Amino acid sequence: MLTVILSITAIINFAAIIATYKPQAKYRNGMLFAVALPAHAVDHPGIRDIQAGFVRRMNRTILVTLAASVPFAVLHFWPVYQIIYFLVWLPVFSVALVVPFRRAFRETLALKREHEWFVGSNRIIAGDLRVAHLKTSARHRCGCLRFRLRCPGLWCCGPVPWIFRFTGPHLAGWL
Repeated sequence: MLTVILSITAIINFAAIIATYKPQAKYRNGMLFAVALPAHAVDHPGIRDIQAGFVRRMNRTILVTLAASVPFAVLHFWPVYQIIYFLVWLPVFSVALVVPFRRAFRETLALKREHEWFVGSNRIIAGDLRVAHLKTSARHRCGCLRFRLRCPGLWCCGPVPWIFRFTGPHLAGWL
């Protein structure tokens, strides 16, 4: 029964990831691999190569992750090992299936910047130096928050670091 429950979980995750990332190889609504491109850019040979490479890498990754799921079924008679294998396999599989998309995204974005395929009009945003100064000073007042956001494991330390304010010049490089 445990094998069935874990298999259903794996199938749902597998289907969700495939349904999310596989269609990204098709140009729809001005987007390809989550990059806004003009319609004429899709016919570029570099874009075609990126699409073909994505499909090839995605299919290979799907086959490897499915092959890596075979020991899960073999471990049916040892439920403890089966659970451990599943808990290791599931995150690795989830990350591995995202890697081809990330690579295609980076390659598409680099090609877009190289050929200057910008969609829409360029907007110039005028900023005030006071806003930048306030932003910088707010960061120094909230250095503890910045440190805790970088280290999620510190959230379990409780509210103690929130009590102290690290604004003194002697603590400038501490956080």
